[in-house]
Amino acid sequence: MEAETLRKRLQAAVNSQAVMIQDLENVLKKRVREVEKLTTVELPEILEKKARLGSKDATLYGTYFENLDALYERLDEVFKEVGVTPTPGGILSGEPIRKMNCETEYFETIGVGRVPFNFQRTCDAVWELLSVPHRQEGRRVYDGLPEPENSLALQFCCPLQRENGEVLKLRTHQVARRYVEKNRLVVVWRGLCEADSEFAGMNSDETGWCIVHSPENDPDFFADPETTLVQACTRMVPMHFQDGSEDKVDQFVELVVKTGVEDNREIELMLERLLLDDALATDGLEIDEKGNLASLGV
Repeated sequence: MEAETLRKRLQAAVNSQAVMIQDLENVLKKRVREVEKLTTVELPEILEKKARLGSKDATLYGTYFENLDALYERLDEVFKEVGVTPTPGGILSGEPIRKMNCETEYFETIGVGRVPFNFQRTCDAVWELLSVPHRQEGRRVYDGLPEPENSLALQFCCPLQRENGEVLKLRTHQVARRYVEKNRLVVVWRGLCEADSEFAGMNSDETGWCIVHSPENDPDFFADPETTLVQACTRMVPMHFQDGSEDKVDQFVELVVKTGVEDNREIELMLERLLLDDALATDGLEIDEKGNLASLGV
């Protein structure tokens, strides 16, 4: 009976891995086409864009980084409202809720749940996810921040296909910092997302907090000792510096939210991969380069 259960679990894991491999192949094919298009751009134009962006980006990253400590100090205030009760769908499936702070409109997404990894594995995974490794288009990593082992700054593009077939690109600049405490890991980040095309002049400013709790800081740990409690909260403020109709702003917000949904889907795939790796390693197995099950070390 145990052998049959293990066989079904491994088969499900392999099916999930096959889907991820297919997705990766599609992404790679798309990137090849993008590189081919890039070769048609004149080299001086590329160098000019890099030169113009350098100083601007460094200033933005520095300003955002200086703000992270202030956001860290607000941690208890933020999560007092979030609480520790698991949210429907876990950490990644929360629906953005429109809120108002005086005259400022923002969208808040909260997630509370348990992930099937130990504390340290979860901490490592959360920090890796903040680097959004699935976003490779237009990706540039900035290495000029203090404490580089606990700081992260990068920019990347998110292509989105609209219902009319038009591909819109959202460019995001993101800065993150992790704070290693005695009984928990805290990650705080800021992100600026700006659109092109008809949404030029519209931006969204995102603030995010995430806490990974150690067993000593988790009141329900002994009820489920194979998991780790994670809390997350993001707040997105839409901004527009040119005259824009309310309908146009709503469309932009919808696109930004859609990008977040895509990111959450990629995060879920990564967590599935980690879970698969753990399950296979426990049974002395791994997936080889061809996607087949094989014994470790063979």
